[in-house]
Amino acid sequence: MDIAQFATPTFIIAVISALVGLVVKATKLQTKVDDLSRELTKLESIVDVHRMNNDIHFNLRISQEVDKRNEHRFETIEDQLKEINRKLDHIADRA
Repeated sequence: MDIAQFATPTFIIAVISALVGLVVKATKLQTKVDDLSRELTKLESIVDVHRMNNDIHFNLRISQEVDKRNEHRFETIEDQLKEINRKLDHIADRA
C-alpha cells in the first residue's frame, strides 16, 4: 500500500466530508440535549410547585380520613343490624 493513495483529492474530500458530518451530527445532538435539559428544568419546577401545594395533599388526607371514618360507621351499623336480626329471630322462636 502506497501512502500516495491517501493523498488523492477523492480520499481527502471523503475524509473532510465525514468530519464535517460528524461535527454537524454532534451539534444537532447537543442542541437536542440542551432542549431536553430546559424542558426537564420546567417539569421539575412544575413538580416542585405541585409538591408544595398543600391544598391538594391536605384534601387528600382529609378524604382518606373521611373514608376511614365512614367505613367504621358502616361496620357499626352492620353490627347493630345483626344484633337486631338476632333479637327478632329470638322473639320469633318464642312465638
